[in-house]
Amino acid sequence: MDASPPAPHPLLRFVLPLVIASAILPLGFAVFYTRTWASDRAGLDPLEQRATLKGVPWFKPEFRRFVARLGHHLPADAKLLLEPTHIAPENPQPTGKTRWFLYLNYYLYPRQVYVRQPKLASGTLVDYPGWMKHHFRTLDVDGSGQDMGQVIARERAIAAEDAALVERDIRWRLTYPIAKYFRIDQLGLYERVDLEGDGAGFEWREVDLREFLGMPPRTTPDEEQP
Repeated sequence: MDASPPAPHPLLRFVLPLVIASAILPLGFAVFYTRTWASDRAGLDPLEQRATLKGVPWFKPEFRRFVARLGHHLPADAKLLLEPTHIAPENPQPTGKTRWFLYLNYYLYPRQVYVRQPKLASGTLVDYPGWMKHHFRTLDVDGSGQDMGQVIARERAIAAEDAALVERDIRWRLTYPIAKYFRIDQLGLYERVDLEGDGAGFEWREVDLREFLGMPPRTTPDEEQP
């Protein structure tokens, strides 16, 4: 009597579907990408194609307009501090796409872009909440309020970081909300003005951003819509 063939290993019941899925998913993505390209980007030049990639933050039209204008008017040797002002209500749980300082650091080169606590800013998304906490809790940049102990910690942090700003000769500051969408009219540009006298410190004086960028005064709501 012939022996029956051995039964397949139980693990194959799980591995085989995974192998099949791994082969099918890339093909499905290729079909999806090709159909999307044919319907949305075929025949467009590269810049127009990028404008259709709504999920890519640094391709958003208003971001590209801002970078082009700021790069034209800000000196090539400028050093710029980027600082968040608040978390936008429509974006209560910020993701990595809201780290606009990373994109500005690349697109504004050779200008040097700085942030406070850079290790937290440029680390993983696990570090990003700590970077926001430094601004909103330690420095209270959004003015949400602090107790006495937090005020003391804030003054110490500001004194140390302001000294670092002077040491690095950072003379420009750009503020922005932590938001999914980039809107020029929600930004603020400031120039550092040193006060007279030894140890007198400095202050940030706001610059009319639209005038600085050579743009007409705002007459319409936020330019870029979600």
